[in-house]
Amino acid sequence: MEKLETKDWDRFVCSNSASSIFHGSAWREILVRQGLEPLYLAAIDNGGGIQAVCPFFASKALRGVANVLVSIPLSDVGGPLFADGANK
Repeated sequence: MEKLETKDWDRFVCSNSASSIFHGSAWREILVRQGLEPLYLAAIDNGGGIQAVCPFFASKALRGVANVLVSIPLSDVGGPLFADGANK
């Protein structure tokens, strides 16, 4: 497992027509300051190219009894972004 640099994440997000401001690292920092724990996942091909990204945040549910992953809380959008031509 490799760690994706923030600049590479943001470059992919900015080049994707389906992205929103909520997919970028600036929104992640806002949510981290709110106490949410991020888990940002990326699919990388054998050549090192990014094929997909999906931002998640750990959140409490059922009055704190369960932990769940939510894609981009406190926004109207969420879910993965796929590279052009990537199989979805």
